[in-house]
Order: sequence, then C-alpha cells, then structure tokens
Amino acid sequence: MPKHDNEYREKMIKVSLFRKNSLPYAMILFSILFELAYTVWILDDIAVSFLMGLITIVNIFLLFMLFACAVKTGTYRKGWVIVTACIGGYAMFRAFLIVPFVLHPQTILMRLMVCNVIMALLCLAASVRSFAIITKRDEFLKTDEASYLLAKDLVR
Repeated sequence: MPKHDNEYREKMIKVSLFRKNSLPYAMILFSILFELAYTVWILDDIAVSFLMGLITIVNIFLLFMLFACAVKTGTYRKGWVIVTACIGGYAMFRAFLIVPFVLHPQTILMRLMVCNVIMALLCLAASVRSFAIITKRDEFLKTDEASYLLAKDLVR
C-alpha cells in the first residue's frame, strides 16, 4: 500500500475519533422544540391550578436537561446518553398516562400526545445511535492502532 494511502487512512481515523456526534446531537435539539411546543400548549389549555406551577418547573428542568444531554452526547458521554433515554421514557409515560389521566386537557389531547411521542422517539433514537457509536469508538480507542495514532500526534 502506498504511503499516501496510509496517511489518508490515518487522517480519516483521526477525524472520526474527534468529530462531534452530530446526528444524535441534532435529534436531541429537535426534541427540545417538541418540549417547548408541549409546554406552551399544555399551559394554554389546562385549567388554572397548582399544577400550572408544577408543570412549569418540571418543563424548565426538562428543557435544561435536554440541552445538557445534547451537548454531552455530542462529545461522547455515555452517562448522558442514558439520561437522554430516561427522558424519552418519561415523555412516553407522560404521553399515555400523565396527559390524559392527570392533566385532562380539554381540546388538544391528541396534539399533546403526538408531541410527546415524537419527542420520546427522537430521544430514544438518539440514545440508541449514540450508545452504538460511543461503544464502537471506545473499543477502537483500546486498540494498538489507536494508541499509535494518538501517540504519533503527541510526538509531532
């Protein structure tokens, strides 16, 4: 194999090691839009009660967590991938149990359920993809080839 091909291969491996985990990052950011839409619609539709304050606090916390998950998942952090999956599970739970049986929205039940299901699917898909990418990346980093490539950069 010519030297040029080896250099190109090494360069591509390095690029793949240090590139952002962009598709899951984008999916989690997109789920933030659905969380915002859910928040606005539910606060507009439910009757005024103490639940409005609780819903607002929970949704602000979820928005913060989703943004943190997007940033940390983009930089290959497994723990945050698990948090993202948990948020997706909570969105599914909220779609089928909390919204119809606790909050009782008068006119937009289906819109809220669809919003939550889409958010849950985005979070869960991002989690599965990120976990697969991170696992593959971590396995490669344990190889001699990765050690050689990383050490080669440190020597330069």
